[in-house]
Amino acid sequence: MLPSLDYFENHEPMMPALLGPRARVLLVEADEDLRGVISGQLLRDGFHVYQAVSTAEVRAWFPVLVGQDAVDLLVFDVSGRGGDRSAITVVRELREAGCRLPVLFLSALPDAVVSESATELAAFVLSKPFSLEGLAETALDVIDGARVRTPLS
Repeated sequence: MLPSLDYFENHEPMMPALLGPRARVLLVEADEDLRGVISGQLLRDGFHVYQAVSTAEVRAWFPVLVGQDAVDLLVFDVSGRGGDRSAITVVRELREAGCRLPVLFLSALPDAVVSESATELAAFVLSKPFSLEGLAETALDVIDGARVRTPLS
């Protein structure tokens, strides 16, 4: 599902007519149906979307996420199956490796742990359920906010 690391050396993102370069999103969502819906909406809204199913796939992407400018935003389901919060662990590992990529957590569990972790990791939280139409606007706000401030500085 994810392109190889060589892909980024040989491909440029496509350009929409009015928005300039397409924002590149890595969407991490274990639920196939929800991943399809979210990915479809982001594609309709002009994003270039890569998809991952698991934290293991994201870890395989570490060289791209840390060492290259290949993705503009990581959209990561925090709750996962069975309330698994391994997304927070993976983002913490990315930050420790020097990755400053903007992160948007999608969470059905907007509890204190998620909120505190998001703050600590310079990430943002979008609580489920959310409006699909507002997802693109939120994603762009997170990307633009990351350009204005330097996380973890």
